[in-house]
Amino acid sequence: MPDDPRLAGEVTWTHPNYRGRWLVRQFDRSDIDGLAEEFSVGELKRFMSILGLLQGIASKEQSKIAQARARLDQATSLIHEEKLTLAKSLLSMAGHSVPVLVGERKSILQVEPNALSSLAADLMKSDGPTMSHQADPKRVLSAEITKELRQVKLVLWCQSDQLRPALYSGQNLAAAYSFTLLGGWVGWIQCANCGEFFRQSRRDKKWCSDACGNAYRVRQSQAKKRAEIARERKRR
Repeated sequence: MPDDPRLAGEVTWTHPNYRGRWLVRQFDRSDIDGLAEEFSVGELKRFMSILGLLQGIASKEQSKIAQARARLDQATSLIHEEKLTLAKSLLSMAGHSVPVLVGERKSILQVEPNALSSLAADLMKSDGPTMSHQADPKRVLSAEITKELRQVKLVLWCQSDQLRPALYSGQNLAAAYSFTLLGGWVGWIQCANCGEFFRQSRRDKKWCSDACGNAYRVRQSQAKKRAEIARERKRR
């Protein structure tokens, strides 16, 4: 255990000979807020798309489900482009002499060009076709989240001298999916008016700005008036 557990919140375990800062700690909502800084645009867009699909299925709103599916396809294409860009960069490095990469604490790591070429080849592989838009949204959600949770493990968590089951992930993105499925308030939701994702300042906020809130209320009011006119016509 580290000398100062406050460095990483509630610590369960770490290697006794390792005094570094990468310690096991409890994942919370603030970590999800940091995803925008840590992950690529494609990865973040994919997380938000799956979150939107989850919300659409829960509320049974077909428009939200359709929006989430469209955004998921866009995110998949964007991630593929990001991988190709990284692969080209690795192949360029592999074409020179043995590269030297500087890591944390000024440690030196030498990587063989063949290893970079193999990594680039893996990045360039296709992830396979996405499920059709006619597919059951629940099956799409099941497949997408299951793929993200492959590295998540069931462990016994020791917190404040109490033992309880927990899910362990070495990756923040997979931890974010787990946190979402466990029902924690994520704090990110689709705007009820424009459909864009935004960070909620409170749980009951449904739109990203005052302008969108006003537009949403006007649209709802107009829809209510049209429904009343239609009912009045039927009576005549």
